[in-house]
Amino acid sequence: MCCVVVDDQGRMTEPAGVPALRGDTDPVRMARHYRSAGAEVMFVDIWDDWSRSERILPLVRRLAGTGLSLVVSVDNGALPSVGHARSVLAAGAFAVTVNTVAHDAPDLVRSAAGALGGEHLVGVVNVVTDPAGAWDVRVDGGRRSTGVHPAARAGELSALGVGSLIINDMDHEQRGGGFNLPLLKAVLETATVPVICGGGSRSPEDLPPAIAAGAHSVLVLTQLHDGSHTVQELLDVLR
Repeated sequence: MCCVVVDDQGRMTEPAGVPALRGDTDPVRMARHYRSAGAEVMFVDIWDDWSRSERILPLVRRLAGTGLSLVVSVDNGALPSVGHARSVLAAGAFAVTVNTVAHDAPDLVRSAAGALGGEHLVGVVNVVTDPAGAWDVRVDGGRRSTGVHPAARAGELSALGVGSLIINDMDHEQRGGGFNLPLLKAVLETATVPVICGGGSRSPEDLPPAIAAGAHSVLVLTQLHDGSHTVQELLDVLR
């Protein structure tokens, strides 16, 4: 699963590093590049809040027009209502993420799963390691501690009806070095839905161990976005 991160102006937060688009910040051109390279699914992390739907929905429509299947996160998964999720799906996304809302209003997640179908909801579990060495689920883009263990949150989200989970180690995301496999394995013990592993990959060789450990798929940002590696290289190493 490739990824683009979009700021509140509709531009990618970091310019593309791939040779054909070097310096470009247009997420739609990046999406077209990924699709032409063989990618099928893209995670779209939109930093804008839901009050800017007049910008968000046209962007989703343009991205969906590339042929990629889209998993869309708006405002760190702080879903205001079932209707907001429905509007993103109607614009062409396959799924909407729930993260902060799963902590603050879990009943809304259950309602959305019932109304829209769980396959159209992806639970995101962002994790940091606290000073004592314990894992802590974070919401609000990592700014707020919940005191919840990621395995517990994975079980909760599964029970609420989401169709899949993304587990993201925010520390590994910053420093690289590969995915957090012990974290992945802990989450797999309680999750009853497919788990996508994210946070930390910097080379194609980082991907197969996550799949071997039980991940359904992997989420990749940096090594594709900066041009270090290509979609084809990642597909080849997973075959």
